[in-house]
This record gives sequence, structure tokens and C-alpha cells, in this order.
Amino acid sequence: MPFELIRTEPFERQFRKILKQFPRSAGSINSAIDDLADNLKGDAYPGFYEFTIMKLRIPLKEYKIGKSSGLRLVYLLLEDKNKLIPLLIYYKVKFPTEHKVKKMIKKKLKEVLEYKTGGPNGKTDGTDYAD
Repeated sequence: MPFELIRTEPFERQFRKILKQFPRSAGSINSAIDDLADNLKGDAYPGFYEFTIMKLRIPLKEYKIGKSSGLRLVYLLLEDKNKLIPLLIYYKVKFPTEHKVKKMIKKKLKEVLEYKTGGPNGKTDGTDYAD
């Protein structure tokens, strides 16, 4: 059964910035993300014990950038709810240390959880991510 892919507005803002940086790869980046709903890929990201956080490496073939130097998509996998929520997409060169990446993942995870519950401003998109 395919997973429901939930693309939040905070993720979409980040995604648009990546597309501005790599416009020729828009199709392949979108395909990589959309394909996750039917075919989970990536490696478990360590250090997030109460959540299943995954990292997918995305090559940018149109720019001759391979998986090792390309984009990283970090997503939250809610297997029991059959949902997958992209948290972060970034160009590997921009985040040279794992410490910075983990810090950003924690920030984005908090944003998604606040977005789900209404957060500090009490607004939500109505999607029940975790319940």
C-alpha cells in the first residue's frame, strides 16, 4: 500500500529555493520525492529514537553531480499511519557537518509538529499527521 506523501508549506518553501538553484533538475527532483510514496528509499538517520527519520541521496544528473555530492532529502516516516512527510531538502555542499544537519532536522521536525498541532499561532492545515 502506498504511503501518503504530505508536503507541508515549510518544506515547499525550502523546495522552491532548491529548484531556483537547480532548475534543470526540477523534474528529476520531483520524481524522486513523489516516487517515495510507492517505493521507500534511503537510509535511517541515527539519533532520533522516537521518530523514524530517513535520508535519501538525490543525484543531479543534469549538472553532472552524483549522489555523494548532490541533494539530501530528509523525511519523517510514520509507518503506523502510512504517512511520509518531507522535512528538509538541502544541497550537500551547503551543510558540511553532520552537527549542522542534525540541528536543522530537529528544527524542521519541531516546525512540522507545531504545524500539525496549530503551533504558537494556533493555525493548522487540518491534516492529522500523528494521530
